[in-house]
Amino acid sequence: MLKRRIIIGLLFKNGVLHRTKKFIPDYRYTLRFVDLTHADEVFMIDVTPGAVFPELAFREGIKPYVEECFTPITMGGGIKTAEGASLVLRLGGDKAIISAKRASLIPDLAFKHGSQFVTVGLDYREGEAPLEKAMEIASLGAGEILLQNIDRDGSLSGYDIPFLKKVIGGGINCPVVIGSGCSGWADMEKALRAGADGCMTANIHHISKRAMISFKQRLYERGVPVRNEVAANRG
Repeated sequence: MLKRRIIIGLLFKNGVLHRTKKFIPDYRYTLRFVDLTHADEVFMIDVTPGAVFPELAFREGIKPYVEECFTPITMGGGIKTAEGASLVLRLGGDKAIISAKRASLIPDLAFKHGSQFVTVGLDYREGEAPLEKAMEIASLGAGEILLQNIDRDGSLSGYDIPFLKKVIGGGINCPVVIGSGCSGWADMEKALRAGADGCMTANIHHISKRAMISFKQRLYERGVPVRNEVAANRG
């Protein structure tokens, strides 16, 4: 069975790590508070208003994280052209994340780099449920979709499971990652059991260096197919 991914989301505004709730800077939570070792993937996203990827401040802000990270990295925020997306590779990234508003870039990027290179962020608000847009993104050749109900950003109120189920139930032909609202391993379990291929969190892993191991251990013990370093070391 394919392992489900637990993904750390690092959001940078003017080169500084921020929380999602009202995008408050996290000056206290520096590199040593982010467990880049046990994550399955890291999303590094520039949320600076009007940013055009890759801004200098973003490049400088992510540098120490890239140097310490040995898991796959997805980068984005302000990508407006196929050429801009390709710069991800030069910055040490493995995949590019583009906005659903830039869906027209998908075929070109998939042709040049393969579908697996293209992650498309579909942001929406409570009650919108843009199912047709999700289907369009998948049909254009996206490697995966990141669903984010932005009204839940930083709320710790749980992922938008109903919309996740609608997307997966619609027969979508690419992996689906869900973000926005996670408060802990129980929310991850609900999302992964509902069919998500990965869960992204942008707040809770800034709190403890050992949070990732703890969450993955709980999920593993409850039969959720996640990569578990503790179990692997025992065997």
